[in-house]
This record gives sequence, structure tokens and C-alpha cells, in this order.
Amino acid sequence: MSEQISSENESKIGFFIENNSRIKLILPKFLQKATSTREVNEIVQFYNVLKKYQKENNFQLTIQEEGFFNTSREGFYQQNKYEFSVIELYFSLIEDYIENGLLFFRKRNINNKPKGSINWNKTIQSSAEIISSNTILYREFYFNNIKNNIEHPVTLLHVLTLLKISSTLNIKINLPIELTYLKKSKTNQDIRLIRTLLKKYKGEMFSDRERKIFSILEQLYLEVNKIRFITKNGPHLVYAEKFDFIWERMLKVALFDEYYNLKKEIPNGKYQLIENEDAEPTIFNGMAPRPDILIREQYSSNDYLLILDAKNYVPDYINKKGMPGTKDIIKQIFYKFLFSRQFNINNKYSCENIVNAFLFPTVLDDGSIIKFMGKHRFDDPFYNKNSIGNILCFKVDFNELRKHYLYPNRKYKEQITKYILTTFVNLE
Repeated sequence: MSEQISSENESKIGFFIENNSRIKLILPKFLQKATSTREVNEIVQFYNVLKKYQKENNFQLTIQEEGFFNTSREGFYQQNKYEFSVIELYFSLIEDYIENGLLFFRKRNINNKPKGSINWNKTIQSSAEIISSNTILYREFYFNNIKNNIEHPVTLLHVLTLLKISSTLNIKINLPIELTYLKKSKTNQDIRLIRTLLKKYKGEMFSDRERKIFSILEQLYLEVNKIRFITKNGPHLVYAEKFDFIWERMLKVALFDEYYNLKKEIPNGKYQLIENEDAEPTIFNGMAPRPDILIREQYSSNDYLLILDAKNYVPDYINKKGMPGTKDIIKQIFYKFLFSRQFNINNKYSCENIVNAFLFPTVLDDGSIIKFMGKHRFDDPFYNKNSIGNILCFKVDFNELRKHYLYPNRKYKEQITKYILTTFVNLE
């Protein structure tokens, strides 16, 4: 089982290197552990979310693909640079292994086993022929038997590296090769032998996959001294920060946020200040509304605007806390008014057709992708069905959202928005 801990304050999320060179996975507070029995796949998927998020956001540490593997961009703190590279390389190797298995090289055996193609040179040279009725017969045939060479040095190094990754990440990687073969290889004992091996076989990598795997192995072992130095000094690596930002980005992508299409309809405020009585007004930036997610939808022949707010909260039902506070509620009420006809007669939507909602991360074990969990409302006598203070609250399944963040699909968006609108229209 991989070493996983839940983030206490959400300031650190991702992969964390300790002094012993083990890597912990720091999960968002709503997750207690990997959410499936297929643990390695779960961890890889979590990594893929972080990787995609970082590529898309320049205000977090970001990564890019270079060659056949991901490595860190320039601009990192020097102490983190190689650790980032190591994690990138580790997961590139794991993902390739999950998809393609071990890297095997083929070797040809020539023998009498009736398998493969006939080796005519060996057959003619080694067997006395019999000529009968204009036909040449041979007493025995030799065949080319092509099979995987599981003892190839590069395959053994591939196995050893996956075992190292398994130990470092504290996860189980099932390898279809007997570990007794590793005893024949001294590469796990001397880094100099590994470098000699890499130099010897570099020119024998022909397929794209062979070059990719070899390139990863080469980087891992050529950088080994720097890696050892860094982990020996025990810096703590945080692979990403603030799940709040990640959660918001996941929802924006998977739900096809329309903020930029509607941006021109959002008024911005400005300060007009005069330094003295004779001066012309100086313009300062003022209010710049930026809702998390805006979506336009039709439901029962009516036009609706959904104003969705990504909230990384875990409700505490015992102590009755852990929900968005006053400033978040006020923002939602303000956004509803700002987009309504009540604010600008040229706006398309009335307040009654604008839906405000908070979206919280969770894991739904019943196959649902979203569930209604309640709403914010004002107390009587201020409350009525179309109260401007109504803000719906929904739990969104993290696993399903993750899938559609990595591979966006409009059908998923339609399922989410339909559920929200159905709940909104039928809410009493």
C-alpha cells in the first residue's frame, strides 16, 4: 500500500519526498486514500491530473514534455529541479509499463522444434537429402524460433528500475518475470556497470518505444549522484499546491466553462480619483467580477444561466461548520444580480432563471456523478421560492470528474447541468 496522508490545510497537495527518499502522496482532505483497489492506476491518474493542471497554469510550478519524457522547466528552485525530474521519469515509466508491459527484445533460436519459419540454410547444411520423383525430401528440418529474451540486460535494468520505483513510491507493481533472473545481473550492485551497459546498448534501440524507455533509464542513472545528493540533504518537495485551484480548474474544463464567451457582458468598475481640485480625474482599476464557471443552458424551452462556484470544503455535520462563508455567499448573490435584467434591462436572464450553486468534491460509491446536498437560504420572513439568497449545494464525484478533466466530453457536461437544472426547477 502506498504511503498516503490527507492534507490538513490544503496548502500541500501531491508528491512529497522525505529524508529517506520515500515519496508520500498527500491527498486532498476529502480523500482518505486511493479510491480504488487498482491502487497503482489510481495514483497514476492522480499524477496525471496534477500534470495537466500544471501545464495549464503558469501561476503554479509547471512542466513540459521534452523528448520522450517530462522534465522540469527552467525557473525552478535548484533544490527541487532534479526531484521533479525523477517523479516525471518514474511516472512516465509506470504509465508505459501499465500500457505495454516490460520492454522485451527478441532473439532467434534455430532447432528442430516445428515452430516458426524453416531455416533452409541450416536444414540443407545439416540434413542428407533424398531425391524421389523429382522431389527433394529431408530427414529433418530446422526452424527459426523467435522468442522474447527475458535475460536481455536492458530488460533486466527495466525490471530493476520498476522495482526501485515500487519501493520508492511504496506501491506494488506486478512484474511478469521471475526475480531469479535478476541474480544473474550485477547491475543492481554497481552504478558504473549500469552506465557501461547503457553506453553499450544505446545504438541498438530502434523502435520508438525502445528509444523512449532507454532515454528514461539513461536520465535516471546518469543523474543519480545529483539525485542522491539532493535527497540526502532532505528537502521537502511539494509537487503541487492548493487543491482549491486544481478543483476549480477540473470543473472549468470538464463543464466547458463559458466565462470568456460572456466576458464582454460583465461590467467592470473603475475608480475616478482627483488628487486636487484642479486635476483631471485619474482612473484606477476597480471591481473586476470573475465567477468561477458560467454556463448557458436551455431547459423546458426556457433559457437559464448557471453560475457555479468550485468549493473545496468538507462539511462537519457534528460541529455544523466547514461550509462557504459570508464573502462567498455575497459574491454569488452579487453575480446573480449583475447578470440579471434587474441590473441591466438588456441582459437576457431574469433572477428567476439564474442558478447559483456551490460544487464540492467527494467520492460517490453508488455510481452517481453528482448529488444534491442542500442549499443556502435566508430565514423567514425574507425567504421565498425565488429568493435571491438561494444557493444550491452539490457533491460532485471526483473520480468521474477526473476522467472528464483529462478527456473532456460534452455528454458529461450535459448530465451535470441537466441534474442541476432539474433540481433547481423542482426545488420547493
